[in-house]
Amino acid sequence: MKRKLQDAEHALRESEKKYRLIVENTADVIILTEKNGTISYVSPSCKEVFGYFPNEFVGEKAWNFRIIYPEDLERVSQHHRRILEEGDGISNLEFRIVTKQGEIKWISYSCSPILKNGKIETFICVARDISKRKEIEQRLVENVNELRRAERASLNIMEDLRDTVDRLEKARNEIMEKNRQLEETKKQLITLNRNLEKKVKERTEEIEKLLKKKEELIHQLSHDLKTPLTPLNALLPLAKNLVKNQKARELIDVCIKNVNYMKNLVTRTIQLSRVDASTKPEIENVNLLEEVREVI
Repeated sequence: MKRKLQDAEHALRESEKKYRLIVENTADVIILTEKNGTISYVSPSCKEVFGYFPNEFVGEKAWNFRIIYPEDLERVSQHHRRILEEGDGISNLEFRIVTKQGEIKWISYSCSPILKNGKIETFICVARDISKRKEIEQRLVENVNELRRAERASLNIMEDLRDTVDRLEKARNEIMEKNRQLEETKKQLITLNRNLEKKVKERTEEIEKLLKKKEELIHQLSHDLKTPLTPLNALLPLAKNLVKNQKARELIDVCIKNVNYMKNLVTRTIQLSRVDASTKPEIENVNLLEEVREVI
């Protein structure tokens, strides 16, 4: 019997040694608290994670842990009190701490009660540094937000492009309508130009015929007017020489003067008419379509 007790004690010591070795070499911080929340043990990894030596925390209340970030302290205290009151373990409570060197870290914290004879004897808590994970999560959140902003921006760009395409389509339709109208106007102008050319040609021919008739009329008029004046111009001076009466001679002089006046008047009139007849209107061919294009 004694031998069995010794073996059991040895096995217990070996087991304690093994678990202590595990606790003292794990990267997580192992914390033991009494039923009233007083810290009784902190594993050596405390120095690496918190920046404090383990004995600097022994005897303190867990919910007044000095390293807890001020904004998270109330939340952590409420969880600790709930554990003590209800005896339930809470896993993965995440909060921030401030290390002895002033560095802010994120901690994943869980506590479980250790029972003896059905009653809570102590609590074992595990604190794990999750700062890198939180940093990655924050980057992911920022990336997601950036993607959402980019998505909204792309949607806005697509909307702007849609509006631009609609405006371009409208402008294209307007241009096509203007081109159609211009083509229609072009056809009308071509027809108008041809009609005008035809009318100008016909009118020119009419004017040329009228000018020819005018020349013939002037020629005939010259002959008809000069024929009676020529003998008068020749005979009146002879008659003057044959007449001795002074009054009659004066009357003949008046007649000679009037005949010369009439002769000169007829000559000037005929010359003027011939000048007008010889001056033909200058007609220039104009491409009406080209003129309209320049104006447009």
